[in-house]
Amino acid sequence: MRRLIRITWLLALAGCPGAALAQIPGTVTDSLSGLPLVGAEVRARAADGGILARAAAGPRGAFLLPAVPGVARLEAVFPGYRPASAPPVNGPVRLRLVRVHRLADQVVTPERGSGSALDAPTALTVLGAEALGREVPLGGPARQLEAVPGLAVVEKGLMQASFSARGPGSINSASLLMLTDHRLASVPALRLNIPYLLPPSDEDLARVEVVRGPGSALYGPDADRGVVHFITRSPLDAAGGSASFTAGSRSVLQGAVRYAALLGEEVGVKLSGSYLTGENWPITDPADSLPHSELTQRATADLRADWAPGPGTTVVMAGGVAEAVRAVDLTEAGGVQLRGWRTGYAQARLERGRLFANAFVNFNDAGDSYFLRTGLPVVEESRTWAGQLQHGLDAGPLALRYGVDVQRIIPRTGGTVHGRNEEDDDIWQAGGWVQGVLPASPALELVAALRGDHHSRLDDFEAAPRVGLVWRPAEAHAFRLTFNRASSTPVANDLFLDLVVGGLPPELGYDPIRAEGTSHAWTFRRDCGGVGGFCMRSPFTPAELGGPGQYVPAEGTQYWEVVQALASGALDGVPAPTAAQVPTFLAALDPASGAFVAVDPARVSDVPRARRSITTAFEAGWRGQLGRRLTAAVDLYHSTISHVGSALSVQTPSAFLDPAALASYLQGVGFPADAAAAIAADVGQFPLGTVSPVESPDPTAILLIPRQGGEADFWGADFDLALELDRGLTLTGRFSWVSEDEFEGAAGIADVALNAPRTSGALGVLWRGSRAWASVSGRGESGFPARSGVYAGEVESYGLVDASVGLALPWSAGASLTLSGTDLFDRGHQAMPGAPVIGRLLLARVRAGF
Repeated sequence: MRRLIRITWLLALAGCPGAALAQIPGTVTDSLSGLPLVGAEVRARAADGGILARAAAGPRGAFLLPAVPGVARLEAVFPGYRPASAPPVNGPVRLRLVRVHRLADQVVTPERGSGSALDAPTALTVLGAEALGREVPLGGPARQLEAVPGLAVVEKGLMQASFSARGPGSINSASLLMLTDHRLASVPALRLNIPYLLPPSDEDLARVEVVRGPGSALYGPDADRGVVHFITRSPLDAAGGSASFTAGSRSVLQGAVRYAALLGEEVGVKLSGSYLTGENWPITDPADSLPHSELTQRATADLRADWAPGPGTTVVMAGGVAEAVRAVDLTEAGGVQLRGWRTGYAQARLERGRLFANAFVNFNDAGDSYFLRTGLPVVEESRTWAGQLQHGLDAGPLALRYGVDVQRIIPRTGGTVHGRNEEDDDIWQAGGWVQGVLPASPALELVAALRGDHHSRLDDFEAAPRVGLVWRPAEAHAFRLTFNRASSTPVANDLFLDLVVGGLPPELGYDPIRAEGTSHAWTFRRDCGGVGGFCMRSPFTPAELGGPGQYVPAEGTQYWEVVQALASGALDGVPAPTAAQVPTFLAALDPASGAFVAVDPARVSDVPRARRSITTAFEAGWRGQLGRRLTAAVDLYHSTISHVGSALSVQTPSAFLDPAALASYLQGVGFPADAAAAIAADVGQFPLGTVSPVESPDPTAILLIPRQGGEADFWGADFDLALELDRGLTLTGRFSWVSEDEFEGAAGIADVALNAPRTSGALGVLWRGSRAWASVSGRGESGFPARSGVYAGEVESYGLVDASVGLALPWSAGASLTLSGTDLFDRGHQAMPGAPVIGRLLLARVRAGF
């Protein structure tokens, strides 16, 4: 074959009759690693510099240029590299490009418009096609996010995962703004970020842009911790098809497909879909009253059409659906058996120069899903409607972008999740923003942005400013310094939740444990003279004294007859002690263990109405390339979150008799010490009443309420590096640190947990050849306290080893085989209390293009 190419080349040079059909062959590669630069543009230039012909480097970096007369030299260009040129030779032309830096990717998320990753005034990680292609994702792109420094990923199963950054997370988190192709992609109303409910196929994912740190100045409330943006491929830019099949341990079978076609020169259409089935790791929760299935099944379909009627103009119409056919996921209210839970969307988008218009609707249907603790059905048919409009202009050297956003959230829970609030729970949000970028010098840019937002339920107006400097002292280096003020609004459930999530044993006489929202304040009475002055309500209050709804002093000795009954006759005839002889103490239920934990009455306070949580952050960072081999990024930040919100936590303590004082009293009336201690320990574990707020829908119920109040103040740092060695080897590493993992007393009688490790990191080695690659890495994180609704406990530290290998196959363009193993030594780790212990997973994937 090479001989034939050389003969064709000689014919072209000789000008023989066959030369009109001849082509100039060659390759474009990275000068350091020798890897092909697929997509590099190759130009044939005349002696005067004019371009005579163009071609793109294909698989293996190969190109063929028409052998037009007058070619003086060949030139190759590729983003992030210096152009390289060479004269025509007697044979294939080898163009080796020197990489200037690896940070010149074009991104759209940091500044809500196209720009260079190096110039972004935020902490930014971009997972490109190469990095994504080395992973074998299951049921969505959650696994790829584990490579992002500073992002805490909570694994809950084969596809179930949650993620958070720079502040408290939870078992099912909404702490980051999640987008897909500029569309809000979280579950409507719940605002939970659930990657397995994203409709686009893994085959369609082009890149992931992760912005860490406040982004409210551009994106509005709920981007106060950052933005995760999944971007798919346009059918106009990537026509053709690809398919993959994955099989592995835990009975995993997964198929994914994408096909795109051009309809003329202006219209492209694509369709993608996927299906997954497998057996999840066992989930064990003693509080579950119903059995569940470990079978995990997911299906998706996504359709998109792009129309480019003229230069710089694109119209996009898209729609898709994702369904959790069967799975178990964990929420703050306990486990949920998903059966036919479906989310979908429809979107229309216009881009014309600097004009950007976007409208979409997201919808939700929980199917036949139900809570495992109570057996109650989950009805979730919420909708989110949204519209966005933005534009830009230049005012001299000042580049401006500005826009408006409107969003309507329509919860529909059929009276289940929102209970008595069902008829009055719609939310409107609207905001406008402007950003200016001003070059102060060739190397220094000033960045400023301001946004204002209104929330219909909070009835407020909130401003979110950003001020920053970006300094580029050299081509491949950028320093940044920024200040941000951002806000987060309560989700619909935080406002309107009204749900039974469990109950104490029936012999205690209590109504169910309830989860409630904070669309209004919850206030406690302190005028009864009980412990701390508190009033309580008790199921043991007789009807003639007002019954369970009647407030009485938070004091247990008034129910001595009940105590005698609980002692099964052992205390018959014993006179009732006074409150001074046997004091009462308050303790709050720990939903995870079922035990009661003593609380200081001084920490029991009214629960305020929901409001915005405000984040103030100072950030400093550097990203750049040192020499030709080392690429690195360093991000330092200090954040203060006021009105920090807790996960669902018990806010209503119960009243108990002090067992030690009761034992002493019983000894004083003639009981032997051992018998007195045994009786006191037995009856002392029974709650005699609940310090119940006036607004409680059930007077004696224990209430879990999301609470805002305290302040979280912490420092953090993220480090990321890639060092290119010889022979195609690259050493990669990341490390993240945060100064606090718990904020005591930030939620009244409950502490607020970060639900993430203080330290985490990974170190790996990647080898890339022309037709194969291999990687091995170790990852780990420190242990941390966790509290998220009904789940609480300590997460243990862990360290795991992962490995993968890939091989290009000769079957078709883009064909490959990938073998992947996570937790190779099967050490197992539990990411959150209640989550399954995740062990070794072995996968094999075959991909092919068509």
